[in-house]
This record gives sequence, structure tokens and C-alpha cells, in this order.
Amino acid sequence: MDPEPIATGWDDVRVAVGDVDGDGEYEVVLAEGDSPTYGTHPGRVAWFDRRDDGWEETVLADDLFCPHSLQLADFDGNGRLDIYAAEMSLGENDVPRHYVFRNEGGGRFERTVVAEGVETHEAKAVDLTGTGVPDVVGKSYTPDHHVDVWYNDFEAAGRDAER
Repeated sequence: MDPEPIATGWDDVRVAVGDVDGDGEYEVVLAEGDSPTYGTHPGRVAWFDRRDDGWEETVLADDLFCPHSLQLADFDGNGRLDIYAAEMSLGENDVPRHYVFRNEGGGRFERTVVAEGVETHEAKAVDLTGTGVPDVVGKSYTPDHHVDVWYNDFEAAGRDAER
């Protein structure tokens, strides 16, 4: 089996796979988890769609600080996979943010800040409360140490999360 390149020039990526454009086929989502700290530019988040001539890239953000958390889940309960990415601090990022790129259908996403001020690393999306929408559990990396949960407020349709 020979590898098929999806993307080049991407630093230290995190990978998620799911049908994010609703076409019944899987797309690949990447986040540059260690950029810019160990990379060459600010961190990006994008999804890649398989085409006959290769992979088509759709960049959702290109200005993040080490988005080391990447998850696909339906955060707003509309039946479409959203993309969650969250930034680290590493003592350099004073206002780390958590983003949900809300899937509006047809390959369109709305970038929404759902929390800020608390860094996270390798966060996971899981429905802890039984509401049918995922909450987020994450841990810090450095400079301090903590484990946090952000509860998804379903009534706010994924626009608000509380720590």
C-alpha cells in the first residue's frame, strides 16, 4: 500500500476524520497543534475533501496558538458534525480560546469562541450530562496543571459553554 499525500507544509498536526460536508463521504480535518511554538507560522485548522485530482483544502482558521485539541461532534444538536479546536497557553498565550466551527451545512462553517482564558491540551468531546450534545473535558499542559470540564448549554445552540 502506497501513501497518498493529503497536505504538505502543515506543522505537527492533529487529525480527525468525519463527514463534515454532508456528502456521505469522510473528510480529513487537521489542526496544527504545536504551531507557532514549534512550527513556522500560526496554527491552522482546515478540512480536506477528496477529489479526483487530490485533496481540496478549506482553511477555517490560520491565526491560532497551538490548537492541540481537535474533535468532531455535533455540538449544537443540528445533526451536522462541528469542529472543535482549542488553544494551549505554554506561558505565552495570555488568552487561550476554545472554538467551535459550527457546521452550517454544505461545507460552510461559522467560527465561534465558546470559552476563553483557560488553556487545554488534548481535550475530548463527550456527553457527560446526557443532554444529547457533547461537553468537553481537557487538561492543561503547562505552565500550570488542572483538569477541567466545559458543559455545553444546549439551549444556547452551542454558542455558549461554561466552565
